[in-house]
Amino acid sequence: MSVIADVADAVVTELNEHDFGVAFTSVRTWLPEYKRQELSTLKVFVVPATKETELRGHESFTKKVEIDVAVAAPVDPTSNSAVDAYVDLLELIDTFLTTRALSTYATARWQPKNEPIQGTEGGYSPEMLEKNHMYLGGIRVTYRIC
Repeated sequence: MSVIADVADAVVTELNEHDFGVAFTSVRTWLPEYKRQELSTLKVFVVPATKETELRGHESFTKKVEIDVAVAAPVDPTSNSAVDAYVDLLELIDTFLTTRALSTYATARWQPKNEPIQGTEGGYSPEMLEKNHMYLGGIRVTYRIC
């Protein structure tokens, strides 16, 4: 399998083995598509995003991969406490991934560059919340393969 898919699978393993205080099973997907009516519970998607190879010398190189982690759930947009719970979960996931190595991909090293994924500037999508009554938030996590 490709490096980027392997790293994404390692992120899925880490997320699924940790207790975040709310039940979910993360899944790796290349295309996290779903219809609002199909989204009846919390979903956590792990999406391989980008891969770069950087030359480090005459014959050595390193790879950098970026992985998107998205939290999606139906929610009452007028309930601050309901939305807060998903914002908190995304922050917990962000902190969790930045403070540990990937146990099933030991050569991947987190790089200090986590940022919101496209369409979730500020950490979530206000449009999805307003129009679809769905929380959609995400982060992009960067790993360097040593």
